[in-house]
Amino acid sequence: MIATTRKAQYFEQHDVPTEGRAVLRAKLMLPKSSGAPDRLVCIAPLVGSSASQALIIFRSLTRRGTAIMSFEYRGHAASSGTFELDKVLVDTRHALAWASAYART
Repeated sequence: MIATTRKAQYFEQHDVPTEGRAVLRAKLMLPKSSGAPDRLVCIAPLVGSSASQALIIFRSLTRRGTAIMSFEYRGHAASSGTFELDKVLVDTRHALAWASAYART
């Protein structure tokens, strides 16, 4: 299930469910052009950085009709749960699965 928690003009924030009760906070930067994006690129953040940092680095993609998405690992910023290094790949898999479902809708 895809739940939107906040929507702004060019940004969206979403909650990405994981196993158990942990929820990852995802942020999307949408193209400035009207209409649906041509593609969605998911960027895994560096451990310890925020989702916004990754979006700002790659924001030029939005000029070409691409929506970009990043997320925060559990225990970082607005994501729930406790950060565990072994869960980084698990969190990334959950974010990619969510991004795939989002792109299909």
